[in-house]
Amino acid sequence: EQQLIFLQSLQHHVASKLTPGIHLSSVFESGLSFVRHNQPTLEKHVFSNFGFGIGLEFREPEHLINAKSTAIVRPGMTFNLMVG
Repeated sequence: EQQLIFLQSLQHHVASKLTPGIHLSSVFESGLSFVRHNQPTLEKHVFSNFGFGIGLEFREPEHLINAKSTAIVRPGMTFNLMVG
């Protein structure tokens, strides 16, 4: 139950970072730092991304929330978050 509560906290943290003008890689790094700070034992279980943007295609490959993404959040973008 505590892990579920933590994952909900992580999801809220990641969602709060999805503000216009920020790089998706920064959102991912912020989420990863949140895990390292609050539940370091779970770091090895973190997905390689925290979700993706939804656009013309269900999963826009250039809008993955991961460490390598160069995309920038723009107003009106929609995301599907997957934190655990």
